[in-house]
Amino acid sequence: MPLLLAAAVYAIMWIWHTGISAVHQRFQETFTPLEPFLAMLQTSAVPRVPGAAVFFTRAAKGAPPVLVWHVKHNRALHEFVLVLRLTVASTPASRRKIA
Repeated sequence: MPLLLAAAVYAIMWIWHTGISAVHQRFQETFTPLEPFLAMLQTSAVPRVPGAAVFFTRAAKGAPPVLVWHVKHNRALHEFVLVLRLTVASTPASRRKIA
């Protein structure tokens, strides 16, 4: 029974890792450089709606994929746009002494 449970957990972790790798690869293939994207926004007269929008991304360069998707499907963009790049650091937690 413990070996079956361990095999099930391993299978789930392997499937998760494979899926994350596939998603990362797809984002790399659909990379949109920032300068042409900004030029497209200015030349195609994308309507600007009142308000602000915040887009989170892990992409180190280029236009955030969610921003590109938003403009493509909504055909509009907010007046103020804030793009935040998130970096997840894998650091161990410090050991705490329990008094």
